[in-house]
Amino acid sequence: MSGQESKNLNAEKKTTEELPVFAPDETSQADEAVEALAGIIDEKTENCGKQSCEPETCNEQSDAEPPHNEQTEKADSPALTPAEQKRLAIKYIIFAAIALAGMYFVQIFHVFAPLFDKIYYGNLTTIFFYACNVIFWIPFIVVLYKQIKKHTGYKVFRRNREEVSLKRSLIIYACALVPIFIVSAALGFEIKVVFELGKKVTGMQLTTNAIMYVHGAVKLILTVIIIELVQEAAQLLYKGKYSEYIPFGGIAACLICGFTDVIVAYGTGLFTMFAWLYVAFNLLYGVIYLLSKKNFFVTYFVSLIIYIL
Repeated sequence: MSGQESKNLNAEKKTTEELPVFAPDETSQADEAVEALAGIIDEKTENCGKQSCEPETCNEQSDAEPPHNEQTEKADSPALTPAEQKRLAIKYIIFAAIALAGMYFVQIFHVFAPLFDKIYYGNLTTIFFYACNVIFWIPFIVVLYKQIKKHTGYKVFRRNREEVSLKRSLIIYACALVPIFIVSAALGFEIKVVFELGKKVTGMQLTTNAIMYVHGAVKLILTVIIIELVQEAAQLLYKGKYSEYIPFGGIAACLICGFTDVIVAYGTGLFTMFAWLYVAFNLLYGVIYLLSKKNFFVTYFVSLIIYIL
């Protein structure tokens, strides 16, 4: 063997000696470490995939949510025991009585009417009375709303998002048009607004009538609140088969508010025909409240149209 070949063999022996020799146990441990690391990487990728998909699933769930209506409220709210229902019904009746008291407490302002009888030929007396009523009623309604919500959890000014069927809508339109036609026919087929203005319209007459309509609109809010509270109380106390179809609130408003307006009209010398019509209108307001699926705003605006026209 030549000297060059012996040098190459010595170099190969040195390189093989320098390479580390792994035992079988050490190789198995290395494989386990690699597998564990691969498992961690797979878990992280799965979590990232889930997080990236969550917004889409949330959006799908939000899109699939049913509309919020009275039925979902009843399903979500815990069932009340008969004793709790009775106590809640009593609270509704008490607040309805408070609303009724506030509605007719304003008659006390008639005591101050003589102070304005000699001002501008007494034309300011009616304006003063209606203005005092409105000034008293607006904060009274705000406080009443807050107290009802605080003690019962019931929101008076609520809008039911459940859609009203076409049949119910047509009946509501009929409930608005029929009384308007009856009143117009009773006045010689003249619109109520024109009849109340009279033939000789003056600036004072326009002002008086404008305040009178504002007075009636605010008073109507109290009427609808009474209808709501009595209806809720009656349905808690009476669990009959047709309890949801009986306008308990309208009947109460008819017997209490309607006939009280008749007594007030006779006592103050107002036009009594409209007072008798309002007796029937109060019952009609209760029917509209049920037809609109207990929607305050629909009931109020339809009732307001009936009142004005």
